Amino acid sequence: MMNYNKHSKIIDGRVYNLYYTRDDVPKYEKEMVEYAQMAKRFMNKPFNTPLAIVGNYDWHEKFPYEKYLFYDQMTNNLLVPADSKISDFGCGPGRMVNRAKKIFNTVDGIDISEYAIDYARTHFPGSTFYISSGIDVGESPDDHYDLIFSTIAIQHIPCKSIRKNIFRGIYNSLKPGGYMSIQIAYHPTMTAGVWSADTEHASYDSDFWNAKATNGHADMIINKNDITTLEADLFEIFNSVPNFYFENVSNKYANLNGSYHAPYWAEDWLFIQVRKA
Repeated sequence: MMNYNKHSKIIDGRVYNLYYTRDDVPKYEKEMVEYAQMAKRFMNKPFNTPLAIVGNYDWHEKFPYEKYLFYDQMTNNLLVPADSKISDFGCGPGRMVNRAKKIFNTVDGIDISEYAIDYARTHFPGSTFYISSGIDVGESPDDHYDLIFSTIAIQHIPCKSIRKNIFRGIYNSLKPGGYMSIQIAYHPTMTAGVWSADTEHASYDSDFWNAKATNGHADMIINKNDITTLEADLFEIFNSVPNFYFENVSNKYANLNGSYHAPYWAEDWLFIQVRKA
């Protein structure tokens, strides 16, 4: 088991952490920082309420994320015991922290938005929350968590270099044998490109540094041709084979137990579970 070296860079008083191996030199520092600054401005912009940061809030509250994030899909057993320490990457105002606390004793969170984290700290005083610079897991401690999960966050990062850096940070924060369990959007045939005047999506392997907005304006598009590469990328970081599970959501957008989701490009939610070797 080998954690990644952490290279910290301070710009305008903010710490940006890059994770790398001895044979790997951090790349695209300037580009990553500029993208992260854009994303942080977007996620801290005025909203009617911190809950509005999570689009289609009621629909997401109805979706059974726990089933796919916290349980082994073959055995239906919890991936880690209920007394484990877990954390939510992209926790926002704490929607999934609240739900996870009904299963696990310790649930912390990581998010790019200070605005959302302030709300989460007020409403979940028993949890610890870390501010991400936009390219990392903030000051989340190394070798600490049994499971780190994420929903409706990673798909909104159209830069592969940033996603890999975040995954390496998650790897460092996990205990040996711990799990990363995440949701991302998927469509078997959809391809990236300019879709409208304010929407340009990126292919899985690209770094779309010029994105001017996030959360649906510039997503990562994964299709069936990317699955093999995605599996190899995760194996490279975690040194274990990930498990993939697909759940069709396109037939649920119009009505999920009485809640509506605006039309979205994804046909499936792709759930990924991978263990830190």
